[in-house]
Amino acid sequence: MEGKEVRAVCENVAHVYPQRRWHDSVYVVGDDAALRALGRAVKQALSEGRGDCETFAADGEGYGIVGIRLRDPGLWEMLRLPYVGDCAADRREEALGPRELLARLRRALREEG
Repeated sequence: MEGKEVRAVCENVAHVYPQRRWHDSVYVVGDDAALRALGRAVKQALSEGRGDCETFAADGEGYGIVGIRLRDPGLWEMLRLPYVGDCAADRREEALGPRELLARLRRALREEG
């Protein structure tokens, strides 16, 4: 894309920039529609345990943002740390990613119900 201008091809555009290492901020940059959708997803996660919304990157590629409420303090130690930089990446093979966490929470709900 060098030398080309990147333009949003639609409404509902957001970029989520993760932490590279400890103490870095996470940035969510979005237009009004994307930030409203993210707000609804967060409210849904607070009330129902999981919330999601669909949005687009500026190149038109769609993706989902999923929010998961986690109340079990024991699971925090099992979660993979969120850092993406090589110096801070979590290399534990047994660490749970967000998809594995969601599957575990769903199984626990089925077993309770």
